Amino acid sequence: MSRKTTTAIAVCAAFAVLAGSPAYADPTDDPGQVEPVDYADDGTPIWLSEADAYAFSPEPGEIPGEGTDPGEEEPGDIPGEEEPGDIPGEENGLAAAQAKKCSISVRPPLISSRIFRKKFATFVENNTGQKQKFSFTATKTGTETYSVGAKVSGEISAGVFAKISAEVNAGIEKSMSTSYGVRTSGTVKARSTINGDHGIYVQRQGWRSSNCGPLGGSASATAGAPYKTGWKIYYS
Repeated sequence: MSRKTTTAIAVCAAFAVLAGSPAYADPTDDPGQVEPVDYADDGTPIWLSEADAYAFSPEPGEIPGEGTDPGEEEPGDIPGEEEPGDIPGEENGLAAAQAKKCSISVRPPLISSRIFRKKFATFVENNTGQKQKFSFTATKTGTETYSVGAKVSGEISAGVFAKISAEVNAGIEKSMSTSYGVRTSGTVKARSTINGDHGIYVQRQGWRSSNCGPLGGSASATAGAPYKTGWKIYYS
């Protein structure tokens, strides 16, 4: 066989292979084909095989998940990943560390005294030459409440109260009132005047704090807390 004849056969074979894979096919020839994607000018339907349909690219956005890399999530969407500040204690780590070192002092040389707050007062004057008996009855009431003496947080205020109670006066209370009808009696000397005051005794105590509060600052003042009620009897 001549060289020209061989070349002609090869060309024809190649054309036959290309012709065996038509761009258009009849759906009856392939059960895997779907509905026509277009029509020719003479009305002939143009079919697209199911296999080719996967290669046919739809418009952007029609493929579910298009535009994102599978497994790639926005910051904060990954389970366990949180934005700064969402981690407990991370908002102000410095302040949290300082708060742990909070120190409150109520011991000397800070001021410490017990004073009397009068709520009711009376007296009796004895102008005779002999001693006389007397009796006083309270007809007014009053109240004393704990005061820390400075503008501080509730935690510091509570801490100061606890310190005074534990180290200075275990009898202090947050609030205390006198009562009606409380009586006292005794004897007054001749030609003397005796006074009777009914009220509340208050523990006054200096205090100092450091490394306390949200900014870890310091403060100092004098607190006052009631601890008992009673009469104060004295001559004038």
